[in-house]
Amino acid sequence: MSIERNKTKKMIMAAIACIVLIVSIMLIASMRTRDGMANSDKKTTLICKNTNCKAVYEVSTTQLDDLLAANNPDGGLVMNPDMKSMTVKCKKCGEKSAQIGMKCKKCGRLFVLNYDATNDYPDRCPSCGYSKLEERRNGTTH
Repeated sequence: MSIERNKTKKMIMAAIACIVLIVSIMLIASMRTRDGMANSDKKTTLICKNTNCKAVYEVSTTQLDDLLAANNPDGGLVMNPDMKSMTVKCKKCGEKSAQIGMKCKKCGRLFVLNYDATNDYPDRCPSCGYSKLEERRNGTTH
């Protein structure tokens, strides 16, 4: 019985990791497209999580692609349950500690997407609680 419970738990964790990866890819894709066409001039904010740095800067879609590809020289994103593949080298401190940031549509706070939120949307604002993904899923506008 214990073995079956462990298998079930592992399957659930793998499913959650897949969902988080899919949501991440959707977020990146939505940042890259505008009216269905690729927009290489689009900027993505990166926030360094290194407590000694905390740099905030923007990169182009092409630069972000290069940074993400550098995380996996074999190409593409690695399915990684803890989403370390979404952490890139910071251009200021040189540490692999920069993550994709988002500005809250409602309150304007800049924050890092929370991929550890397995029971919630990764784009939930830590200040006001707004989630663009939740709004899209529910088809509501706040």
